[in-house]
Amino acid sequence: MTTAVREYQALLGALPRERASLLSGLHLLQHHDGYISIEGMRALADRIRVPAVEVHAAATTYSELRFAPAPTGLRRVCTGLACRINGADALLREERATGAPVEEVACLFNCGMAPVLEAGEPPAMIGHAGVAARPPHPAAGVPPVPATSNGSGRRTALLVGGGSCGRAVGAGTVLAALRDAAGGTALDVIETGCDGACWAQPLVRLRPANGTPVVLALNATAEDAAGLAAAGAAYAEQASAGPASAHGAWCTGQERRVLARCGTIDPASLAEYRAAGGYAAWERVRRVLSPEAVQQLVAESGLLGRGGAYFPVARKWETALASPGEVYLVVNLEEGEPGVYKDRHLCEGDPHAVLEGTLIAAHALQAPRVFIYINGQADLAAQRITQAIAAAGDAGLLPAGLQVEVLRGAGGYVCGEESVILNSIEGQRAVPRLRPPFPAESGLWGQPTVINNAETLANLPLIVRHGSGWFRGVGADQAPGTKLLCLSGAVSRPGLVEVPFGTPLRPIIEEVAGAVAGRTVALVTGGPSGGLIPERLLDQQLRPGMLDEGGAILGAGGMTLLDESLSPLEAVRHLTAYNAAESCGKCTPCREGTARTEALLALAATRPLQADERQQLAALNETIRLASLCGLGQAAPNPVTSLLRHWPEAGGGV
Repeated sequence: MTTAVREYQALLGALPRERASLLSGLHLLQHHDGYISIEGMRALADRIRVPAVEVHAAATTYSELRFAPAPTGLRRVCTGLACRINGADALLREERATGAPVEEVACLFNCGMAPVLEAGEPPAMIGHAGVAARPPHPAAGVPPVPATSNGSGRRTALLVGGGSCGRAVGAGTVLAALRDAAGGTALDVIETGCDGACWAQPLVRLRPANGTPVVLALNATAEDAAGLAAAGAAYAEQASAGPASAHGAWCTGQERRVLARCGTIDPASLAEYRAAGGYAAWERVRRVLSPEAVQQLVAESGLLGRGGAYFPVARKWETALASPGEVYLVVNLEEGEPGVYKDRHLCEGDPHAVLEGTLIAAHALQAPRVFIYINGQADLAAQRITQAIAAAGDAGLLPAGLQVEVLRGAGGYVCGEESVILNSIEGQRAVPRLRPPFPAESGLWGQPTVINNAETLANLPLIVRHGSGWFRGVGADQAPGTKLLCLSGAVSRPGLVEVPFGTPLRPIIEEVAGAVAGRTVALVTGGPSGGLIPERLLDQQLRPGMLDEGGAILGAGGMTLLDESLSPLEAVRHLTAYNAAESCGKCTPCREGTARTEALLALAATRPLQADERQQLAALNETIRLASLCGLGQAAPNPVTSLLRHWPEAGGGV
């Protein structure tokens, strides 16, 4: 037995000897070596009793896994739409000119900090990379957060926005400097998540011991620490007037329900969450409400799923409960759609809210097992959810017998599709399943399985606490409540906002996100599966599903604004190339059709397409839409449909 084999056996020795351990084992191997070797896969195959060829076949369906060591000094540049609009192409040229190894990444999911670079050891994100107007902060680690007092006995505190966006622009340095400056005072210094104002990070608030937090600084730096600590120690609320005004203007037009606590509480503190009303709904559910009563309440609320399909939550639950077998619950935190980062923001800033909603859903479904499936790149979100589960367990908030497991994805757009998540959890290849049966009828290991999005679940405590009538008090008749939107691209205030369904798109883009008047060309919605809405049509209302007849859909809530720096044709080429690269390859219409569509769009960038080529493009669209296996493939033609409808002469003759 070689030394390497013995090392792998020791590394993998704690894994349960079952196929479902496959993805966890792959993560262990990559973390140990920085990549996954043939020897490591063989050792994993021996451990979980699965043929080595099947381990290899499953591993190669994940785009974030490496099968060779990464080059020393590797620098990864995000080339998503938001980053390209904000200078990623120039950043790529600059990085390559240095001679350092450089990789392009489809999305690093930090779109409010565009353009984004990942570098260093361990790798860390740097926001606004290469932007002369705002030099990148060093990718410093964030110091551990000390225990703080809470509730009526809590002290006055400075709160530093430290989500993944804030950390990418120096929140760790600001946090350390504030702690040094506040030493010897009665101030606590606490890292929070981002409140959605990615454009303002690192954002610093003053939270009085028994008062409402006020904004002290936007885009704070370490040099601001002494002044901020002095203002906090003196309880100088007037010092926040300027920043508070700018931040307040950004909040105008929002209805902050799900995001209400983000940025204002310590996400690592169960006590702070409870002091802000957290777990009151769960206590009522487990002590007073039967599963049937919760089901009825959710049905009355009209809550729709928030992951992109907008299927009624109560109806999905009803289907699962009517199917034979015990019901499993999967929390979909994969969020692998470029331009979307809402769920990781929620988990970074208010993880207990997601967990509380999960417990309410598990009660309604009488589910014995919960699987929380988190994107493999969302390290901070996974860390805070894991901490929340441990804290809730220690406090006796988890029901006896309920198993809650956290699993990490490993990249791949298709991994956000429901049936792919099921295969991934089971240790199969990450490819879609034929439907029917649908997951709610036959999911994990043949049992009925409900898959709910994190944003969806975060609404449940609000519905239980305030009632279905309150929930329906905002939004539209057929789509009550609010929606989280990820705004990025050619806007001055990118970030995460919360608005009611029925809100017109134009004020969201212009008044909240700060689009420059006269420069807007189009709004890209729904990511690679979405479409483009021309500026002239932005007065329509926000609604689930199809936003216009050109193929634009709301999707999970990603919205990227295009200006004149990137043409609609180039944007659609970008989205189509992504769909072609991310196709799992299982079905021919998606695998072959997206590649041929991309080739035709590349040709259209050089000359007008001939009549037969335009017909071929339209025929490809129809074939992919009707014959692809999963929803992602079926929606892949949407950007092209938008282009053909709204810009028939764009880019030289599409």
